Amino acid sequence: MLHGHDLTFSICVGTKVVPEEFAGVLGSHLWLMRGVTAGLSSLGIVAEIGDNPRGKSRDSKATACFEHVAECDIRSPGGEKLAGAAQMRKSGALMEQVSMPVERNSVSYVDVFRGSSRSDTSGIAGIAMEDTKSALINGFAVALNVMFDVCDLSEREKIEADNLVRSKYESADWTAGKIAH
Repeated sequence: MLHGHDLTFSICVGTKVVPEEFAGVLGSHLWLMRGVTAGLSSLGIVAEIGDNPRGKSRDSKATACFEHVAECDIRSPGGEKLAGAAQMRKSGALMEQVSMPVERNSVSYVDVFRGSSRSDTSGIAGIAMEDTKSALINGFAVALNVMFDVCDLSEREKIEADNLVRSKYESADWTAGKIAH
């Protein structure tokens, strides 16, 4: 997954918060991704949850994340992946991470993921990042009936983030997998 041109965010909830009809990993993916589809809809983008309706035309073993559309992903009616998701569960809580390319990527997928046929554009390219963020916040509020307090990071959080960037994420060894993730 190439980051930098995308909007990536995480949602953390207690598993008891997930409605019973959306229990389990796939169910909770589907429940949470309703917020994404609602947000995209408010931007005039038709988005659906689920794998490609025209069959598995994209390679499920592809190394580029956006080459494969899974059941829990957001796609256009034509099958283009608009947002991908992954989930982790631990100690009665779940964290859903969602990534969606918003801006044109300055790095070629073909150069990074040899054999990739993915273009460097997305169905949401051209919509301002701030507009996309606002639409998603409102989409989650409407679809999941939740309210958000939008705030900046605390000074302590900013310092910790800067320390992580310097000590880990800027490291070529971490990127190459030589430092524990």
